[in-house]
Amino acid sequence: QCRGEGAALGVVCAGRRGTFAIDDAFAAGAILERVLAEAGVDDRDLATADGRLDPRAPVEPPDVLVLTDAARAALQLWRTTPDVVAASRSSWSGHLLASHHLLADIPASLPVDASSIVPVVVAGSPPRIEPRRA
Repeated sequence: QCRGEGAALGVVCAGRRGTFAIDDAFAAGAILERVLAEAGVDDRDLATADGRLDPRAPVEPPDVLVLTDAARAALQLWRTTPDVVAASRSSWSGHLLASHHLLADIPASLPVDASSIVPVVVAGSPPRIEPRRA
């Protein structure tokens, strides 16, 4: 859908207080895997970006797909973790959920394609995020 609208697509892991969060990496890997499949692209054929996020940098042409090393790591993590629920439970986020008796939320949050709503950044001052049906 981004290609048809001439829009860019970015997948950003929020992490936790500026650090890596495995649950975010699983989500990013799942999203990237779907995006690449929809585009009919094998990630092994893609260039690797240097990972800089410079808003002044020229935007890649809409047909160009690049992956950062972080994106490749998220894909690898998603593809090779045999039990995402167990890995999520043992993560820092899992420990936080357990402390609030919310471990049942983990398997409920993992199904792929559970929602057709995606967040879209809308330009403005300040920029805002709006839900859009995919």
